[in-house]
Amino acid sequence: MNKKQIEAYNYYKSLSPGAIVLFQIGTNYVALSDDAAKVAQALGNKCNSTEEMAVFPVSDVSLISELADSGMELKMVTYRNDAGELDYPDVEQLKQEEREDY
Repeated sequence: MNKKQIEAYNYYKSLSPGAIVLFQIGTNYVALSDDAAKVAQALGNKCNSTEEMAVFPVSDVSLISELADSGMELKMVTYRNDAGELDYPDVEQLKQEEREDY
């Protein structure tokens, strides 16, 4: 995982510690780190997974249902970068925007 992925994962895990964090990246949902292992175990060969990442298509709604039905709380993150592309959030930018909103 790269620094941006790690920062985004840690940020959202701190906000929702019991949830599985799923990032929408392009046409896929991506789970990272410990959440990747849980998603890979729950979905088996229905997702592509490595030790650090589990990926499955956004279009397969049945997989989201399968995760939810297995008792997992899900935190789904959709973030668009400055170019309008689905991406991992820039945590420092999110924190700055949060400070400016107060």
